Amino acid sequence: MCVRDSHHPSTSSSTSSISSSDSIGSSASTSSSSSSSSSSPSPAYYEQQDPIIPCKIVVEDLGSGDEWKERLIRYSTLPRDLSISLNYAYLHHHHHHHHHDTPLASPSDGNEHPPLRRKYEVYLLCNHAGLDGAGLTSYIDSLLSYLSQLCAGKAIDDIAIVRRPFLDVVSRFDPIVELSKHTPPPMPDTFMPPPTPMTKPTPLLINQNLKKDNDKRDKVKDVGGDEDGDDHLEEQHHIPNMRGIWYEYDVDTTSSLVRQCKKRGVTVQSAISTAAILAYAALRRALYPLPQNIINQVPCNVRDDVTPPLHPADILVGSSTLWWQQMVKPDFHIWKVVKDASENIKVARESGFGLAFLSRVELGKYEDLRPFTAMSTSMGVTCIKPQYGDISVCGLRIMGATYNNPSGAAGWPLLSVHTTLGRLNTGFFYSTRTYNEEEATFIAAAQHDILSYLASPSSSSLDEDDIDGISVSTLIERIASRHA
Repeated sequence: MCVRDSHHPSTSSSTSSISSSDSIGSSASTSSSSSSSSSSPSPAYYEQQDPIIPCKIVVEDLGSGDEWKERLIRYSTLPRDLSISLNYAYLHHHHHHHHHDTPLASPSDGNEHPPLRRKYEVYLLCNHAGLDGAGLTSYIDSLLSYLSQLCAGKAIDDIAIVRRPFLDVVSRFDPIVELSKHTPPPMPDTFMPPPTPMTKPTPLLINQNLKKDNDKRDKVKDVGGDEDGDDHLEEQHHIPNMRGIWYEYDVDTTSSLVRQCKKRGVTVQSAISTAAILAYAALRRALYPLPQNIINQVPCNVRDDVTPPLHPADILVGSSTLWWQQMVKPDFHIWKVVKDASENIKVARESGFGLAFLSRVELGKYEDLRPFTAMSTSMGVTCIKPQYGDISVCGLRIMGATYNNPSGAAGWPLLSVHTTLGRLNTGFFYSTRTYNEEEATFIAAAQHDILSYLASPSSSSLDEDDIDGISVSTLIERIASRHA
């Protein structure tokens, strides 16, 4: 998440908030990133957590390029003591005025010392047990709303905090009844298998930016949390076992992708699933030449599937999983693959697969859970607004993580997509035990190429009766030659 803040004379510090001090009349701009992690404490444990979020303020040069990526990867993969908190926060900013600061007004406007927009980066680590993708963005939306009131000079005691009870989606349905209504789809005899984790993590050099972070521990200011525990973890020699590769599409490309999907009566999620499917097919074309059965998995929202339904404002976690198999042949045209994915997702949803999946997990019937070749998720259009008072939001980046747990990250490649501020953002997250850097870069670039192609009007011919695009084999050949 990237934010900018027209900073007022003072910003106060309080529970669940970040404090900074700037001179009177200055303004600030914030650039930030967000991540979610996986673990499963019980609802009772979640509710009893102290509301204080451990937070660090890091004073450093933010850099002008992609330095945020390594910071996001680092914070997403550090081991955490969940007995302290399920949420952690970091605020990065430069203490002095520098080239990132831009004036809000010119001296010619009669202001000899015009206020400045200052850039910040906010990193939030939020446990997946208490919120899903939609819940994460609601959480960020609330946080920015509260911060904007603090930036406007409002006293913390005067800010109305909305508190809601923890609602468990599983309590709204009977797992035994749901399983009785649903028969798992059969496994195909042959299919492209998921990647096999390597026995040892792929050696990855620590980025120099991470070393700089370690060299600047004396410039880190603690706000709450376990000073010894978290600092000790951060000072360890840390090589992340999960990494991410991100792309952002401009507003026109994003709109074009939505338009091309609507034109064919398919969902954007099915286009994203197709990008995941064909990227893996391109990478593994020698070992698993098409045709192949591909097994897909995507998260789904079950808030409206339970009785009574759960309103998004009343719950931050209400997701399950859909699963389907899909045949992909080399002579299929790309939009046929998208249409097949869209139809399969619809059938899986209407069959009650989402609640059935949660029922199997709740009853411990893990033998019925299926492997998958490709996993992707579309969070849709997030609720993040471009402006919160004097805070201007620049963008949002998300990464999944497993606290560097090697078993949890063994085979977890995921294409995650969301649209914020009208721009589609993709993140490919992978375990270093599953893919090396070269393979992961190939997959992420292939996914990017496929989505860019689907967003382009050239993905269909000029003849409106033939809008299925190029063949899968031609597309894979182009990707392979481009990223060889």
